[in-house]
Amino acid sequence: MIRFSRIVLLAGLFVLQMLVLRAQEQPATSSISLPTSKTLTIPTPGRIGATNSFPATIVISPDGRYAALLNNGYGTQETMAMQSIAVLDLKTNQITEYPDKRFGEDVHQSYFLGMVFGSDGKHLYASVGSITDPTGEKPGDTGNGIAVYSFTNGKVAPERFIAIEPQLLAADLLSRARAELGPGHAADHQDQRQHDIDQMVGDGVQQGGEGHGDQRQHHGSSDHRRCRHPQEIDHDRNQDEAAANSHDGADEADDEADGDHGNDGQVNLGTLEA
Repeated sequence: MIRFSRIVLLAGLFVLQMLVLRAQEQPATSSISLPTSKTLTIPTPGRIGATNSFPATIVISPDGRYAALLNNGYGTQETMAMQSIAVLDLKTNQITEYPDKRFGEDVHQSYFLGMVFGSDGKHLYASVGSITDPTGEKPGDTGNGIAVYSFTNGKVAPERFIAIEPQLLAADLLSRARAELGPGHAADHQDQRQHDIDQMVGDGVQQGGEGHGDQRQHHGSSDHRRCRHPQEIDHDRNQDEAAANSHDGADEADDEADGDHGNDGQVNLGTLEA
């Protein structure tokens, strides 16, 4: 009985000691409030891995196995001050750097912000920008473009470069257009448009057919009058009014004659009836 009690006591002490050791291995979790209203948790979850300077972009491979980081900072001592593409193996948590000599300390181009995997997962495409030599005219310069890398089992290797010529912005195009336009260009353009419209209207009137001959004559006379001197137009207007008055007088004379004939007919009928 005493021996059994000793065994139970020793087992209890052993379990208690294991619990104390585990508690010591796992420090208590705490948090620190930052001035930005965010909270920093201690200890930091996960694992901190070293990489090159300024990882601006992170992309995941199509199979979800790797994460590629575009480091477009000033480089580190380990990378000899060169920018790089780092690859993180998400299964092993191992980070491998792949510096590129084209993006070292004394060069005229730099990684930009864009990077993407190809749809097949076998290529990486990274954007490159240059201010001092955008067309890559100097030896060793790439200019603006896309750096293409092969990607095989997490390993990166330069493959080719796709150059992109500088593009004009909309503001530059607008300023050039305004500089090329003269002061009277807008008025000349408006006159040309009006001439084209008048020509289209004239062609449409001429295609009206034989049945609209009077209409064509009317439009032609109106266009002719529109281009004549105002005194001539007034003279024609007076002639038209005189012709209209004489026509109205003739109509009135005809109406009176008709009325007389009507009265004569009534008298004759009355005579016959008598």
